[in-house]
Amino acid sequence: MAAKQQKKRGGGMASVRDFLGKYRLGVDFWAAGLFELLLLPNFVWWFYSPANDVLRTAQSDVLEIFAHIFEAFTLLVFILVVRKERGPFSFFSPYAVFCLLSVILYYAAWIFYFTAYVNAAVLLFLAVLPCTAIGCLAALRKNYFALLPLLVFFSLHLAWTCIHFL
Repeated sequence: MAAKQQKKRGGGMASVRDFLGKYRLGVDFWAAGLFELLLLPNFVWWFYSPANDVLRTAQSDVLEIFAHIFEAFTLLVFILVVRKERGPFSFFSPYAVFCLLSVILYYAAWIFYFTAYVNAAVLLFLAVLPCTAIGCLAALRKNYFALLPLLVFFSLHLAWTCIHFL
């Protein structure tokens, strides 16, 4: 029965081809804008060291290197792979609202960090919220390609944060 249904749908390769055909290479300006918003506090951090800068004290390791590799891959796919049929952008969709809330809370966490109020919640927010914002916008823009590398990056980034700071 399953073989009959598989043959009727055209096989596994046809469904993969159909999925890949829904995407093209381009630039998603919403994704690029969100990336710039999320990167801005990091630029401030690179040039201005807060009094209790625990992030600079952590040593790099293999986990962090892999996290950065998947971060770069996630951002490339997030920005450069565009779904052909996305529909109109809606600021009132649950994904957009949660994305905006994640960005606001992320900036609040950076404010706490810069004012030397550093605890486990602040560090977890700094690790989790950019990933939730990117995931929500990827889901809103139907960029399902970005979700798998994002999940790997999120797992590595969260693991690194927990190992070094919690």
